[in-house]
Amino acid sequence: MSVSHPKYACKVSFQETRDDGSKARRYAYFPTKKAAQAFAAKKRVELGNHGTRHGDVAATDRPYMPELVAFFESRRKRLRR
Repeated sequence: MSVSHPKYACKVSFQETRDDGSKARRYAYFPTKKAAQAFAAKKRVELGNHGTRHGDVAATDRPYMPELVAFFESRRKRLRR
């Protein structure tokens, strides 16, 4: 996103989860578009990896995995519209 600032040409917004579980929108400013895109790519990787931190599935839940995956895929498609 472009900004009208003498020092910074681009702004990247991202969501951050606080220790208490609440979420906040944060902004980072960059002098070049290339630097902003690099930061945004790094944040996308961090957000993608966030869900895998607690990704252990108990053996008792494994038979239900196809149904769970289908459920979450359907919700993701619905939310994107």
